[in-house]
Amino acid sequence: MTCLLLSVARCSDEKKRQHVMSLLATIFTEGKLQEILLHSIHLDEVVLDLIRKAHAARKDPSSLMNSSQSDFDIALNTPIIPLKQLPSYLIALMKASIDHSQFSTKNFEDKIIIHIGKSLRHASKLCSYEQELVQMKEVLQKYGWLNEFDGFTVPLTQEGFQALFLAMNDIFYKKDDRESELPFEIPDLPTINTTTTQETDTSPASQSDISTNISQKDNRILYTYNDWLVDRPLPTPIQFVQRLIDILRHRLDIESVLLSNCCDISTSNSLSTAKMWANRRSHMNSVLLKERISTSLHSTPSSFKTVYDILIYLLHHSDLLSQIELFRLLMERRVALPLLTPTNHDYCLYKYHINPLMFITTKLIGEREFNLSADISLYRIAIISMRPVKEQESIQWMQHAFSCQSLSSSDVVCIPLDRCIAEIGIGFVPDSTIENKVDNYYLKYEEMLVLNVIGNYSSIWPYISNFADLLLVEELPTEKVSFSPPGPLPDHVNIITWKTANSMSEPIITENNYFHLSGSILQVVKHIHEAIIHSLKNDDFLQYQQSHLRLSQMHYRELYAKRSIKSLDIESTVCQQNFFKLRSDELRLQKQFVEEAEYCRRQREDKSLIATQETLQRAINNCRQERKKLAQSIESHPLIKCFLGILSHPQAYQRALNTIEFAQLIDRYSRTALQDIIERKNRALDNYNPDNPNSTATQTYFQAKRLYVDSIIGLEHLWREISHLYTANPTRYKEYPALAAKHLIDGFPLEILDGDAAMLNQTWIQAVFQELENQLKCSMKGSIQRPNDVRVFVLSILGEQSSGKSTLLNWMYGTRLRASAGMTTKGVHIQLLKAENREEYDYVLVLDTEGINAPEYKGLPDATARDNRLATFAILPADATIVLINNEADQVARDVLSIVMLAYYQSEFAIQTAGRLNSKIFFVHTRVDVNDTAKLSDKIEFMFIELKNNAASLQRRSQQGTKTDDMIFRDFRRKGCNDCNESDVKFLGKINYANLPPKDIPDPNYGQSVIELKEYIYKRVVNVNEDDSKWKAKMLSTVSSYFSAAWQCILITDFTLTFKSLMSRQSYDGLQVYLGNSRAKLAICYSSKYSEFESKLLVELRSYQTKTEDIEHETCQNLIHRYHEEFTATVQQDAISIYNTVLQDLKEKDKLWQEWFVEEKKNWETFHNSQKARSASRIEQLITARLMYDKKLIDYQQKIRMAISKAFHGKTIDEKKELSEDTVSQESEFDKIYNAILHDSKTRQQKESVETSIYNTYNRNHLGKDFDFSKKFNEKRHKSGKTGSLLRPIDLLLSCFSNTLSQTDDEAQFFRELGEELNALLISVRRYEDGVTQSAINLTEKQLQNYRFARIKIRERAHQSVYHMLVEHLTRIHNEWENSNSISVRLENAKENLRNFFQHTIKGVVGADLLRIELKSIFKTHWKCGFIYSIGDLIINNLQSESWANNSRVLLAYADLELLDLIEQGKIDVMIQKATNVSTHYQDIIHKLISNRVSQYTEQRWPSYRKMLVDLLQLVVLKTTTYRNPICKETENDQIIIGKGRTKFFLNELCNSLMSKHLPHLLFDSIQSLNIDDYEICDAQSTEIWLSIVNDVISTFPNEKVKFTLSETEMKTMIDYICNSLINNQENESIRLRCTVPCPICKLPCKRAAGHHNSPNNEKRRHDCDHQPTGLGGDYWETNALNNYNELCYEACGDVDINRMMFTKDGKSYFYSEFSKQYDWKQPLPLLNHSLDIRKYIFYNYQKQLAELYGRLPCSKIPIIFNRTSDQLDLLKAQLKHIIDAN
Repeated sequence: MTCLLLSVARCSDEKKRQHVMSLLATIFTEGKLQEILLHSIHLDEVVLDLIRKAHAARKDPSSLMNSSQSDFDIALNTPIIPLKQLPSYLIALMKASIDHSQFSTKNFEDKIIIHIGKSLRHASKLCSYEQELVQMKEVLQKYGWLNEFDGFTVPLTQEGFQALFLAMNDIFYKKDDRESELPFEIPDLPTINTTTTQETDTSPASQSDISTNISQKDNRILYTYNDWLVDRPLPTPIQFVQRLIDILRHRLDIESVLLSNCCDISTSNSLSTAKMWANRRSHMNSVLLKERISTSLHSTPSSFKTVYDILIYLLHHSDLLSQIELFRLLMERRVALPLLTPTNHDYCLYKYHINPLMFITTKLIGEREFNLSADISLYRIAIISMRPVKEQESIQWMQHAFSCQSLSSSDVVCIPLDRCIAEIGIGFVPDSTIENKVDNYYLKYEEMLVLNVIGNYSSIWPYISNFADLLLVEELPTEKVSFSPPGPLPDHVNIITWKTANSMSEPIITENNYFHLSGSILQVVKHIHEAIIHSLKNDDFLQYQQSHLRLSQMHYRELYAKRSIKSLDIESTVCQQNFFKLRSDELRLQKQFVEEAEYCRRQREDKSLIATQETLQRAINNCRQERKKLAQSIESHPLIKCFLGILSHPQAYQRALNTIEFAQLIDRYSRTALQDIIERKNRALDNYNPDNPNSTATQTYFQAKRLYVDSIIGLEHLWREISHLYTANPTRYKEYPALAAKHLIDGFPLEILDGDAAMLNQTWIQAVFQELENQLKCSMKGSIQRPNDVRVFVLSILGEQSSGKSTLLNWMYGTRLRASAGMTTKGVHIQLLKAENREEYDYVLVLDTEGINAPEYKGLPDATARDNRLATFAILPADATIVLINNEADQVARDVLSIVMLAYYQSEFAIQTAGRLNSKIFFVHTRVDVNDTAKLSDKIEFMFIELKNNAASLQRRSQQGTKTDDMIFRDFRRKGCNDCNESDVKFLGKINYANLPPKDIPDPNYGQSVIELKEYIYKRVVNVNEDDSKWKAKMLSTVSSYFSAAWQCILITDFTLTFKSLMSRQSYDGLQVYLGNSRAKLAICYSSKYSEFESKLLVELRSYQTKTEDIEHETCQNLIHRYHEEFTATVQQDAISIYNTVLQDLKEKDKLWQEWFVEEKKNWETFHNSQKARSASRIEQLITARLMYDKKLIDYQQKIRMAISKAFHGKTIDEKKELSEDTVSQESEFDKIYNAILHDSKTRQQKESVETSIYNTYNRNHLGKDFDFSKKFNEKRHKSGKTGSLLRPIDLLLSCFSNTLSQTDDEAQFFRELGEELNALLISVRRYEDGVTQSAINLTEKQLQNYRFARIKIRERAHQSVYHMLVEHLTRIHNEWENSNSISVRLENAKENLRNFFQHTIKGVVGADLLRIELKSIFKTHWKCGFIYSIGDLIINNLQSESWANNSRVLLAYADLELLDLIEQGKIDVMIQKATNVSTHYQDIIHKLISNRVSQYTEQRWPSYRKMLVDLLQLVVLKTTTYRNPICKETENDQIIIGKGRTKFFLNELCNSLMSKHLPHLLFDSIQSLNIDDYEICDAQSTEIWLSIVNDVISTFPNEKVKFTLSETEMKTMIDYICNSLINNQENESIRLRCTVPCPICKLPCKRAAGHHNSPNNEKRRHDCDHQPTGLGGDYWETNALNNYNELCYEACGDVDINRMMFTKDGKSYFYSEFSKQYDWKQPLPLLNHSLDIRKYIFYNYQKQLAELYGRLPCSKIPIIFNRTSDQLDLLKAQLKHIIDAN
């Protein structure tokens, strides 16, 4: 676009120009041009002139015609100048225009374009000077020449024309001798027509209209503050000015880096010079040329000879902000500043650079702030020389005598012969009267103001004479002429003269009273120091010191002109403020915000009570409302109004300048007001001992420092108020975010994370970034190809307090972040920098963070959380993070980085980035010996090992597959592959040479390292990673979302703990998961092995069951022992492997597990032993049941059948007939037989009581004689008043123990552990066996030995308590078992089947028919039972995948969803009934879920079950029909002999087959109870008979196509069986149902696994739940303390104040702090999520129904947050469905 406009403006075709005039006037309206100027967009003067003509033509068309005609006439009358004479002709033409005061660059340029074009055309036609013609075109192109029609692309100034003509002339006439060159002086720009209150410089942004800008087109400022605040590579040596800027802002070595390159630059390389010069002209509105005084010719920038030439050039072409930055950086180096520099005007000889000095301070000895322009306290010395500039040595005096550097040298070309340059600096003179020295540096220096005059000092003599207290004069060394002042001097001025000489002469005092020295500088410097110190300490100095003029007051019209611009009257506002009370009493919005932040923190972290949460939320809302009320008064605060006025200024230059002034005034006046606080801090600092952090003096210093930090005022405090104003009323204050965005663009930092409140104002930040994006897009239009994209590179820095973070950023990017030692930055600040020569991004966003590990915050409650928040906020949103480590102190970095990893894994960043941290981490060790970094290698290695281990721990716990290194060490290079520089660990030396003036200057080696670090970070970020991924810049539109996401991550992370404690907690959770899985694995191992072993055992036991004689007890015990050993051998290898693996893992898998090793090892051993004991118990019970009970039951049934058969066969035919017809006789006969056998069974099975058996077992162990168990037991039973208690064994034991005498802590612990052991032993016992008592005795003795209790009384108490517990517990469970499993009871259950056998027998049914009937009856009775239990086992196994079976949250979701459905259906009474009886509701839901599963499985599984039975029966009958008597001969043909025993074979094979399918015992036991003698007649039956028998049995099964359903009773039986199995499942804890014991107060069921109360772990035994509002369970207020007597309570059990609120139990009141003591429940905790929102909603909206149900009053103070809108209910309903579906 620029080229197009230039082409149009320079077009020689006037018709074309006129054609576009109206279009240009339409596009570039006056308003549009004002906007262009406002955004500092440059339009060339020629283009602006064309636009101005277009506007004029629109108003007066004749003006355009006149102008066009004039231009045509000029072109027509222009003569053709020969090419060789063209340069001299043009020089003469320009001189004539200047002499007649008619010179105008625009008109002159138009003329010479015609001359040059005609001359070039003419020479081309004549083919003359062909070589010169080519050179001429090259020179012209270097200066921007396009062609004779378009002219120059960039307009030339007067000096530019002169340089061009000189270069053209050199083609024909080479000149070897040229006089010195001087960069020309830009005349002062016009000032704004406004009131001036301060002397400052001007800027192009100050121009108020287009015409002014066009008329002043030669007065261009090339360098602004934006040139100092930029991210770019170090410019090449030929880019002089840019390179000098970067050398200064990066604090590099000027002489070695820049000067050597400058001196070697040749001007003959026209191509490279033209490229450099053209680029600079295009980018910076053209590079202006230097004036050559002697010949009135001008040199190009490539003719710079010294750094000083470039420095003066930069100074002259900078606006005031750029000059301020230039002077600030020079003063930081203790370099003298050019104060007076020559111009090219006769009426104004010099330019006085006092204005930038007004904005700069430097530190003197004792931390004193000194301003050169205003302070009059220092002794003033002027250095002048009578020698020519090239011979002057006085420049060296600045360094050797005053420790002040000067960049000037003898080769400078910027000083005219008749003028000079005066530079000023702070000098330091050691006081030789004090002899104490340290490292050759004097402890005491005297500061003074030194003016060094380079060149003709007489031209500024009036200034020198009024400035100096002492003149230091360098005389001519070879002449005897002594110094004579060119003008008058005040009487108090002393003069020291010096002549250089090879040998030193003694000092003399001349007749003029001059102190004269002769010798070299090094020889005389000591005498100069002594003379100065003597003069300084003279009493006369104190008298005239006050008469010093401020430098800003020294005005000399004959030397320089006043230069002033508009400035707001800021000081009058600032000086009237009471800074002592400003932050505490006046800036009240921030005070409210800090309070709100504290309430928010408590709300996030405490979460103790619903009431407290409600109170905190009200407090938060009150703070926000209060800020809205205060907004108007804060808006009208004078400081806020003043600051907003500054920020609202339309001109960026003026806005920035006033902002700097405003900040400095606030700092100056606030320090004065806070002087007492500052002095208190300084006094405390004197006594501060960092090696003793707990001393009183140290704590006093920390307190004083915190008070100081909380009192000082800066711009960030005003920005906080402005941000709160916007948040309070975004509509009224909608312009404020735009002001903040401009503030960032102007080059100032902005606080993003509040340093006082430690909270992110998200509303404000999002608005600011939106405005920032809009403004940057607007400014970038036309300059880039992506007007919609603003690409940003985010760099953050993290480190300890005072480690040099802000300093590093200042050196790296030229920022001006506060960098004094000691917590100058609070919170997190951002600063925006434009990028140059960075293709990957357009801007850099720097995050400067507050220092972590601040000693003054150690020990404070929020200290750890504060550090963790800062680290997380710094790292997560950044593309790169510098972790700055102070020397070797990396512990804090390790701690916070570990917590950041934890926070990262809990954030959405981890989800978005697949577990890979976006930010590249660079570890930078600062203040180390860079020549000996090897000594840090071990420490660095240790740090990375620890961080990687922590990362690995997080990876394991998150179960992510990402490489560990990819988290915080993504593509991290700890060591370079081929180059030690290719490492992400860097080392920086000391920042300054020394800490005290004058040696407190930057170390350029540090600057070199910093710039190398910056470029290394750039390369590492933008290059392709090792995983082939490539970094992509963030869009500015998304940056605020990254900050918000980081803040949300901070909110959800518990930062109050260190990483170690958090990892410890997570490690414990991981350990419990691991142990739970291991327990399940071990239990399944035992269970599966037992299932296999049981099938074998049942078959083998049948041989004992078929014996006619009873099995003796001893035989049974021997079998138990034998089979137990067999099973142990079977399972041992696998079980021991699992057992040992767990023990090994407990030792080695996770180091953090060592903390719980002893306890968990014991728990694991207990569990392992319990599995062994349970397996042994199952074997014992199975053998005992089969041989002692089942066998006897079968025997008795066979006896009854035999008695029936015998009685029937012993009767005559008449008796049989009579009996068959008399039903009364039948019943009497049957009862007689049945009752006789039943009586016999009861007589034979009558055994001693459980207590007697236990007592006898104790006697066998020789304990009954020693301890009177019977007496003690009866006493305890009498006291308790009850037997058969339902208490658990451990509770029984402890209740027995508590009735004994007082006990010690060891004894109490002994009984607790013994109770846990016994509890584990008895948990699976279902009936009494002597072995159980023996095991209990053994455990007691073992525990007594472990505790080494030798006293007889302790042993007696232990056995008596265990005895009592065994009697109580085993009597109860044995009675329960006998009630349903004794032989007599089971015979009663079999009575009906036996009666049927009796009926068939008396009717004469025998043989195959009787067998057919009996088998049909058995299968018809029991096949369904088998099917039901097989389906039940299948469902139990498959319930592992059902979340409701093991997740209380899902079960609660089912319940809450049903409550919502009932509400929608209007069934409120049903809903209330279910909501207030949650345990019953849970059971209903569980039964409903199981019922659905049962119905599904019965329908699906019946065909396969029926087929299994059919196949089994057909296989058995097939084997039976092929049966052959094993004792008959092969040649035997008699079928009766061959078939002998076939019926017995059939029944045995049928039993074995049924057993192999794990069908219920009742099925094959019923077959075994058949008396074989009744069916032996079947042995000889044909195959068809056996097939018919089987087919008849199969006919009792429903068809496989029939839809199988269970009756209501059967369904209940099935559900009860499944529930009982899940509740009592000891093999696998993961598929247990939930325990539904209700809370005694709120009535919400326990959420733990069913049977958890039997756990050996005390904590796991206790019930637990997420307690609901207690009023739902009927809880009410029993007092009227809060005017709520008899009202239902809204508080949940965990939301009450445990030390104030009470509950009632058994008529007594207890504080909630005793909840876990009075109930077997965990102490209630506050609810941390929204899982009970539905129940709160019900409690809020159905108070009437609840109050009627419980007969209480409705709750009058329900929190409003309990209520939910319909939309919120829909959302909750969707969430409940998601919980169910997702699990």
